[in-house]
Amino acid sequence: NAAAGLQMGLMQCSGGAPAVPGVIRIFPAWDLNNNAQFELWARDGFKVGAACENGEITDFEITSTLGKECRIHNPFDGKLVISDGNNISEYTGDTIVFNTEVNKVYSIKKA
Repeated sequence: NAAAGLQMGLMQCSGGAPAVPGVIRIFPAWDLNNNAQFELWARDGFKVGAACENGEITDFEITSTLGKECRIHNPFDGKLVISDGNNISEYTGDTIVFNTEVNKVYSIKKA
């Protein structure tokens, strides 16, 4: 139970029901003043690596192992930028949705 509680503080990925696509949320229940770093698996084959330092979430990465559509809750105020090494896209809003390719790494940072 302790490990499950720790993971829920660092990252959550739920759509609210089994058939609803999950939304990745990083540090949803974590005091950002406590520095932390993790690499955890989310629904639909996404490996998420993120860190928080000095009260802020730093850039983070999502690796797609299945090439499915990715949904993330925007952890930053305002715009964020997603780069796959070849393309860079800016997004705004609370929930960001983007298509992924198998075994591709997506870097996400504040715009």
